[in-house]
Amino acid sequence: MRIDFPGYVSQQDKIKILQESDIYLCTSLQEGFGISVCEAMACELPIVSFNVPGVRDIVAPECGFLVPFGDIDQMVTKVKVLIQNESLRKEMGQHARQRVLNHFTWQRAADRMFEVYCNVQ
Repeated sequence: MRIDFPGYVSQQDKIKILQESDIYLCTSLQEGFGISVCEAMACELPIVSFNVPGVRDIVAPECGFLVPFGDIDQMVTKVKVLIQNESLRKEMGQHARQRVLNHFTWQRAADRMFEVYCNVQ
């Protein structure tokens, strides 16, 4: 398994990089929503992230691992678990994609917004 730190990546290259990846590691200290996590999940990547607002609302236990904020050792441990267990990695990735398709598409967001507006009195 190879680890790359590509620096700035164009939108076009981002999808290709995600599709060629095995794990998505999110080390953000906070996220408003976590679009990058959704993008990775849509590409069938299991997630390893700090348990922070924005990410915790997206990543279910079957999609990856949320570790306590700032616990680098546990983050490393969870990455190792996924590196060493290809079937778990693939299973979590499949669950991640399905979760995005079920809950976090632009169409789903628009439908939910429409529901909210329809219920305003």
